[in-house]
Amino acid sequence: VEDQDFNRAFIVHMVRDRYDVDVEEASDGVECLERMENNSYDLILMDLQMARMGGEACMEKIISVYGDRRPKIVALTASKIGLDSSKVSKFDGVWDKSKVPEFLNKLQDRIWI
Repeated sequence: VEDQDFNRAFIVHMVRDRYDVDVEEASDGVECLERMENNSYDLILMDLQMARMGGEACMEKIISVYGDRRPKIVALTASKIGLDSSKVSKFDGVWDKSKVPEFLNKLQDRIWI
């Protein structure tokens, strides 16, 4: 879930290039929630700052609707510097977008891929 086309394309390419998994894209939190109504996901990578609905607001909605049945959700941010940890504590992780390749390597060590 990323509102910047270039960033979204880069992340999708990285995931598809490394793993044999289905990848769906959403351009903001509203679109993410709409997709979740009809689909189930194992993992969501979500930008924190998006125009229509940001990652924090979307995460709150997901928790209220899905509770413990929600997928793992990792927040992506342009910079962790100055990030309020209380605002992202509900995410299953927070990664700097510039370190997405490193994140994907660590992810592979933790899950079934």
